[in-house]
Amino acid sequence: MIDENLCRAELTPSDRARQTARRKEIYEELHPETRAHVAGAHAANAAQGNATANSAAASFSSETAAATGRAERTVRLDAERGAKVIDEVLDMVRGTALDTGRHSAAG
Repeated sequence: MIDENLCRAELTPSDRARQTARRKEIYEELHPETRAHVAGAHAANAAQGNATANSAAASFSSETAAATGRAERTVRLDAERGAKVIDEVLDMVRGTALDTGRHSAAG
């Protein structure tokens, strides 16, 4: 159901961030080995250097990008925004210029 919501064009950026963060939570419940800082994962990621910041984001982002047709970078940014910004703030900015990036010509 989340994938269907993420494919819909009418989601606001804050809605998409919230849905992506929830999808990541579910993904990590189903695939706990992909979580950041799982035993051995942190050392392996450090050894990779600039390849990816963490394997959980890479696995999750590539899976979600394939399921939703969005770029992996967009998926990572949406997931981070949805996880770090509290729901009340996402609700407050929903549909505003802070959410959409569109500014009115007046002013």
